[in-house]
Amino acid sequence: MWCYQMFDFDTGETVLEVPVSTLPAYNNMAVGMVIDARGNSLYCPTNHLELRRLQDRFVYLPDSPYAKVDLDRTGRELLQTDEFRERTGTQLSPVGYLSSKETKETTVAFRMNGLSGSPEKLTLFAESTDGKLTKVDSALWALTGSDGATLAANGKLSEQNLYEIRIQVTDQSSFDLDAAEKQLKLAVIFGQEE
Repeated sequence: MWCYQMFDFDTGETVLEVPVSTLPAYNNMAVGMVIDARGNSLYCPTNHLELRRLQDRFVYLPDSPYAKVDLDRTGRELLQTDEFRERTGTQLSPVGYLSSKETKETTVAFRMNGLSGSPEKLTLFAESTDGKLTKVDSALWALTGSDGATLAANGKLSEQNLYEIRIQVTDQSSFDLDAAEKQLKLAVIFGQEE
């Protein structure tokens, strides 16, 4: 009976519908929604005195696809072009979000859409402990389709398609942001030539 609907502001088209409950007490009409500071979660109180949380599942572990990902240990941050260029020391423009994950796994996949142009024009950067964004060796990451399949050579990216950045990180590497052993934290973002 009750669901959250999200609409395209320009077209009015429904782009997402998430069922909540069939119980009458879950009506949240006229109840304010709150977005967390990082923009990753939407919280909505219900008349059933519960707080519902919707969160994008943009991270998963391809080597353990059935493992539960702790969404509180993920994050996305939008970087402005000036900040991105300062932190990378390049004239590239940021593409997507600075996506982060704390994990014990060594391969992490971040899902994203909104990519366009040629995959060869994308450079992956990872945050280092000093706050800089450092280029990641292309041998450590791959851009794949949402099914994990390799993209066609010289193919074009479509903003509507879902892609994955699959990255391998080793404990205590230069872009492991967690000093503890056997615990990894990484944050990555694409840069692209304009």
